Amino acid sequence: GTTAIYPLKTETVTNLAVSEFREFQITFNTEKKVGKHKVKVQIDNINEVKESDETNNRNEVEFQVYSPFPEAKRTSPQMGSKYTYGDEVTFTGSAFDQQDGELSGENLEWSSSVNGVIGHGTLLALNNLTSGNHVVTLTARDSDGREDKKQVGIVVEKAKPTAHIDKPDGNIFFKPSDAITFTGSASDREDGQLNGSTLQWSSSLNGAIGSGEQFTINASMLETGTHFLTLTAIDSDGLQAASSTFFIVVPATAKFISTFANENASVTSELSSDADAFVFINISKNSLVLSAVMQLTGQSLGSTTSFNFTDEFDS
Repeated sequence: GTTAIYPLKTETVTNLAVSEFREFQITFNTEKKVGKHKVKVQIDNINEVKESDETNNRNEVEFQVYSPFPEAKRTSPQMGSKYTYGDEVTFTGSAFDQQDGELSGENLEWSSSVNGVIGHGTLLALNNLTSGNHVVTLTARDSDGREDKKQVGIVVEKAKPTAHIDKPDGNIFFKPSDAITFTGSASDREDGQLNGSTLQWSSSLNGAIGSGEQFTINASMLETGTHFLTLTAIDSDGLQAASSTFFIVVPATAKFISTFANENASVTSELSSDADAFVFINISKNSLVLSAVMQLTGQSLGSTTSFNFTDEFDS
């Protein structure tokens, strides 16, 4: 927005006759003076010679000086953008050169401070950038080898793994004599499929109970009660992900009553009077059962008899 004025040349003219024309030449270097120029020529600029018409002592001409270098423009991504490893990152840019016009293809080179040259052209979409802080440079190069560069900083963060428990699933009740098989899987965008010690299984009642994609233990080795089970996946960067479910280990004396159907039904179980007794009633969470009533009938109960009712829900 600033106009700069530079004196270019002064010539001394003597003995110029009426109607005589004399030619002068002005040469100046336009390097680093890109932009619009207006050159003015004035004769007798201090007005030593008085004339009836002074306007014809001045003349001017305008011309544009263009840069010999191309001009690059980056549109995306924005400075400071953050991505997770494996996400698609889109790079868009353009360039114009006064001699060559719009630049494209191999004349637009994208490079990363982490991955080196990553592609060419006005549009680039990548999902394999290495984790880290990237300074991405768009280099526009014209047919004379002149260049212009534009840079942007982005961050590609390490990805957390994902974990999934396959078993136990539907049958959540186990007697001490049952063998329980635990099956799960985990994957990581950078490490691929995880296995072995990278998969850790734990129970809210027993703590660590195993590792790997699959293992089997006898229910008698576990505490009686409701176990909240967690599968934790750990990748090579120490990042973790977890999947959870629950299962129940019942006492050996437990009795099971079949799952209620989706309509009125009644079930019966006989309990012995000489020991603690446990009755488990399974009601599918997909059923239409809204309520259940328990009725106890039989011989008189002693004064020390107590009843404890516990609901276990798969939330």
